[in-house]
Amino acid sequence: MKKFVIIFLCAVMLCLSACQPTPEKPPVISGNDDHLNEAINATPLPTDVVREDPDHKTDSFVCLDAHVTVNVDAEIVKPETNVFPVYRAEASPIADGFGRQIAEGVHPDVEFYQKRGAVSVEELEARLEQYRAFISDWDSLVSYYVEQGCSQEEAEETAAEVKADYENNIIPQAQRLINEARENPISSDPIPADFMLQLPSFFNPARWDRDAYERLSIAFGTDRNGKRIRIAETYSLDEFDHSVHTSILTYTYGDKFWGDTDDFAWPPLTCTADEAREMAEDFVKKSGFDDYVLYRITPRYNSTWLPGKVHEWYSSEPGDKPLGYNFYFCKAINGVPIVKSGIVNEYARVQDDAHLTVIVTNDGVSYAFMKNSWELGTVENENVSMLSFDEAYENFCRQAKVEYTVENFKGEGVKKGTVELRIKRIQLVYCAIQSVGGGYTVVPAWMFCGEELVDGDLYPNVTGYTDDLFDASRFMMINAIDGSRISGRSSNGWGEDIL
Repeated sequence: MKKFVIIFLCAVMLCLSACQPTPEKPPVISGNDDHLNEAINATPLPTDVVREDPDHKTDSFVCLDAHVTVNVDAEIVKPETNVFPVYRAEASPIADGFGRQIAEGVHPDVEFYQKRGAVSVEELEARLEQYRAFISDWDSLVSYYVEQGCSQEEAEETAAEVKADYENNIIPQAQRLINEARENPISSDPIPADFMLQLPSFFNPARWDRDAYERLSIAFGTDRNGKRIRIAETYSLDEFDHSVHTSILTYTYGDKFWGDTDDFAWPPLTCTADEAREMAEDFVKKSGFDDYVLYRITPRYNSTWLPGKVHEWYSSEPGDKPLGYNFYFCKAINGVPIVKSGIVNEYARVQDDAHLTVIVTNDGVSYAFMKNSWELGTVENENVSMLSFDEAYENFCRQAKVEYTVENFKGEGVKKGTVELRIKRIQLVYCAIQSVGGGYTVVPAWMFCGEELVDGDLYPNVTGYTDDLFDASRFMMINAIDGSRISGRSSNGWGEDIL
């Protein structure tokens, strides 16, 4: 369904002075200019070209704010592929049907059911009349969208689409509920799950107010070990044009569901990290996420574990034994993860997207969560030409010397006024940046990660995790095509990792 939302991009971004007091070249804060477009539109490199990037980098420099030092002793993490296509992409909802895909792939022998809400015929009929009244006055419907900023033509097109959605989907669903309520006026017995999206009131009568803006699918099951299973999909619709703007998939398994009100203590994990990883990867494979790769592992601890008490998950100070592991999987291109920028600017503004979180506890995979996805479209370049690592690193240094000041860290406990940044890992990934005219371009990018010392003390990880794959905070992402800074430490905030 067409959206009438225009994304305005900043045409000119700030140019700062850089590497030396009189820099040879200024840092590039933001790309998406002619240089980037020319590179993307250039003739693709031959696929047999081998990149000769180093495996390790050591360096040290002082920023223009002399109180900030950057020490680099970093592993350079490169994917196995030498081919880096550039894609046009759209952030999109999760494909309808993943709930059924997980049920059939992970639990092929389990019969799933759903339980609809019991609503009176009178309530259902009143809501049906509201639906019909909403679309009955064509002039008022068109006027509403004109008031929202649409042209007359756009308003009429949107009104026609919304009216068709009500006539073909919302009103027939409400009528079906009325028929069921007449046949079973007080029944809410379980029925076989069809994994079809329904109005919220199908499951919960109290959610009438969300009917126009949500679709749900909720299924329950119990396996041969007596463990409960719940698979839920939620699709939230745009109030303006009823397009899907957010979709969420959740899977819960075990003796207790997340959100249960009874006290429940998470006992220490009995399996090893390798065994937990194998369980997580097997779940992802069986669920049909073929183009997702493991991106990060986070052990979860409780600071104090007491039987019979409710506990939160912590990832700061390890306890005696982990209570579970969080595994983060990302959509990938040729095995290279597409990570989100985590930044809010007009260059790389990205909604939560395309990451699948899988939590392993003593029940096995006890929880999985996914929000939105990426729809890869046109290949803009089958194998784009990129800067050498040294060129990209030079741009990082130039940018870091300008951006990293003690002023940035004042809110984080700086007293003596010294900050040391230790870059420990530099990884080549993909990142989505906004394209002129809307949509995204998925480009390769170098990600600089590490740890910080404030006044000589190691500062707690801002993103709240330490793990095997990614034992660091992210400090900056550099576009590997044109050397521009996609995200970094500045007034834009941290380029946060996927949480």
